[in-house]
Amino acid sequence: MIHKSTMREINLRSVDLNLLTIFEAVFQECSQIKASERLGMTQPAISHAMARLRQAGSTVEYVTADVTDESALQAALSPKLAAGKKIRALVHGAGILADARIEAKTPADVARVWNTKVKGLDNLLRIIPPADLSAMVLFGSITGRLGRVGQVDYAMANAALACRGRALAHRYPA
Repeated sequence: MIHKSTMREINLRSVDLNLLTIFEAVFQECSQIKASERLGMTQPAISHAMARLRQAGSTVEYVTADVTDESALQAALSPKLAAGKKIRALVHGAGILADARIEAKTPADVARVWNTKVKGLDNLLRIIPPADLSAMVLFGSITGRLGRVGQVDYAMANAALACRGRALAHRYPA
């Protein structure tokens, strides 16, 4: 996690959880299995994490939405925002893999991977005012720095997400 006021890595436990409302958008259903389950974020794991945050005094809601579809995302969040709730923390963990060697990648493959990470964050920040956030957690991959065979688009999207996070930290200091 990068804390936006100092741009240094910190442990989530050091963030004042009493100030946070955690929001996470998860994209992509494949063969009726949610991406969160394919990546190890099963409903029991999500429920356990939410229970721990509530025990720490946080108000927590879990929202599933297609982050690449701004209208769907708006529809998922508007009832929360219309009720006067402010989102104080953003956890963006959306991602999708479309592994293939670069010569086999299509523009659609690259766009699907890019849009989930990068356009997804852009859509979230059009709906959630970044100035209202106390913390933002962007889940990326070391693939963005080191690369990996078959994941050129995934590496590019993760590197762009990291750059976007650093730019946001500069633009919205605490």
